[in-house]
This record gives sequence, C-alpha cells and structure tokens, in this order.
Amino acid sequence: LADVAIAREKAIENLQKDEQIEVRNEANQNLDDFDIGNVAEVEIEKKSKTFINKYLKSAFDDLSDPAEIGALKIEYKEKLMGILTGNTQLKQFKPFMKKVEKNFPEVFSSKDLSDLAEGDLRQLFIRQVQQRPSPHFSLNFFGGGDDRTALVKIGPTGQNAKRNLKGVGDSVKTIELYYEKMMQEMTGQMPADRAYMVLDHAITSKGKRMVEIELKKLNRKENYSGWAGDNVKNAQTVANRLIGQALKRADDQGYYYNGGKGDSGKMYFFKYHPEMESLNNTQIKLAVKDIIDVFKKYDAKADKQYNALKAQFQKKYGDTKSKNGRLTFKALGTIEEANMYFDKAFLSNMKWDRTLYGVKGLDNDIDFAKWVSAK
Repeated sequence: LADVAIAREKAIENLQKDEQIEVRNEANQNLDDFDIGNVAEVEIEKKSKTFINKYLKSAFDDLSDPAEIGALKIEYKEKLMGILTGNTQLKQFKPFMKKVEKNFPEVFSSKDLSDLAEGDLRQLFIRQVQQRPSPHFSLNFFGGGDDRTALVKIGPTGQNAKRNLKGVGDSVKTIELYYEKMMQEMTGQMPADRAYMVLDHAITSKGKRMVEIELKKLNRKENYSGWAGDNVKNAQTVANRLIGQALKRADDQGYYYNGGKGDSGKMYFFKYHPEMESLNNTQIKLAVKDIIDVFKKYDAKADKQYNALKAQFQKKYGDTKSKNGRLTFKALGTIEEANMYFDKAFLSNMKWDRTLYGVKGLDNDIDFAKWVSAK
C-alpha cells in the first residue's frame, strides 16, 4: 500500500549515496528483503556480508573500480549463502564447513584466521537452522461468498481443513525479532501471536467433499455455482468480496494486509506496528496527512495518487450494494471503514519500514518520510 508514497526508488538512491549499500542491484534486493513477501532472511544475509568483508578483504586489494568490488562481493556472498541454504539440522555443520573450506581456501590457509572464521561460520549456521513453522491463515468460505467466511489460523499440526500441510519449517524473519523485542519491552511478556501471517489458499465444499483452492485461482468461475459461476466477471466479483472479508477477519485479529508475492498468489499480513495501539482514528488520519504533505514536497501529486489508490482499494474490497440498492454484500466494510483501513495500513507500513530499515537518527515518521523523499 505504501510503495508509491514511500518513493522507494529515492530511498535506494539515498542509501547508495550514503554508502550504506554497495551497488544498485544489491540495494533492490536488500530493500525488498524488508518486505515479508521476499522471505530472504535479512540477518543471515547481513552476517554473510560481514564474513566476506572480514575474511576475504585481501581479494579486493588489487581492485579500484567500486562497481567491480561490489560485484565480486555479491558473487562471494551468493556463493556462501548458496552453501548455507538447505541446511536444517545442527548435525549438518561438518559437511557445511567442508564445502566452505573448498570454496574459500584463502580463508583457511592461516590457522589463526581459520579458527576465527569457523567461529563466525558456526554462528551463521546456527542462525540458518533455527526454524519455526511458517504461520498460515486458511480462508474458509461456504454459501458462495456471503458473510459466512472464516479466516482461521492453522494450528500446531500445520494442516488445514482439507488436511493439506501448510505449516512447514521456515527461518525466523527479521520482523518477528523486532516485534517480539518491542512487545516484550512494552508488556514484559513474549507475544502469543506471530508477527506476520501468510494466506495462499481457500477451503470450501463441493457436495460432500472439501476442496482447496489456490488463492491465485479464487476468481475462476468453476469454483462457484449459481450467479458467481455464470461468468468470469461474476466470479471475480465474488473473489474480491471473499478477499475483502478476509481482510476484515484479519483486522479483527490485529493483522493488516501488507502485500503480495508476485504470481505466487500469496498474501502477507503484518501485525499492526506496536505504536499503532495508542492511536485513535482521528490521530491516524492526521498522521497520514502529515506524511503525505511531506511527500508532496517531492511529488506535488502525491495526495492525488494516494487518494486514487485508496479509492481503488475501497471499490475492490469494500462492501457492495445490489443493483436495486436493497441488499448489502458484506466484505471489508463501508466506504468510510475501508478508507480507514487503508490509512491504518499505510501508517503501520511506514512505521515498520522505519523500524526495519534501522537508519540512525530517524526516530519518528515525519523524519523518515523526509529521508525517503529527499532529493
């Protein structure tokens, strides 16, 4: 929701200019890593780059072109992460080390250096194999997309109502570490909820059997009977309504839609940023206006673009009326409720970006907005 207003391209340029990132290709990758849609583990990548800079520094001594140095660092990092990927158990450490030694012999030619390197690699390896079940929602609907829709958290078994496995092992994400740290500082306890959730399917019934529908195929008319199954347009209308209901159910549980992942059909939901808890609707609207005013200094049409996106979002996922106006088909909510949801999600996204980027000195949303929009 915030990509246009945040002016992420400008943020990339600023990071590169300030030498907080090395080359543009890496900038795009790193910034996208902060979005949960790209599930690369930021901390592992950061530690991999630290290892390269620390132990392979001599490889860059004869190079003077910054682009060439940056490209070689990326090559080394990708090689290291390629060796690291796929390890899920501590007992795999010895084979992992043998592959690293084979690929980076210059690090292990010195006994003193190799001992230090092994210690750092052990910490990197442990970070890789720390896993949790991936957190999934299941969208369960019956009755052709009416308001009898449930958004269910998949439990400890990792299986949905169709008994298909969803909760597979996945590395701990950066947002989880920040969320848990912030909530523990605020409440003195670890949060019971995960920091994010994934929705990639729906469950419904056909006759006496349960069926699972991939989220990206939810708009196909063969999924429905009656009016919704008459044509593609009607099926798309019902699919949008179901997604709107899912957004509402997630909001009721403290999650908002953060974004999707390409063509995979996955929707990612974040917990509202902890700072949102103390804000009422009026304060949220004022905060959004202040941020948009900052963006207008960079782009005079920022407010129009933001409002156009909001209107498009509301039209797609908000409640709709029948042609005669007598019936209301429930989805995300009224025009006012859908618009409020959009503002809340936008502000929460801004706060999470500020938290996850971790740029020193940017302690509030206005300063962060000025930073990402500065020319």
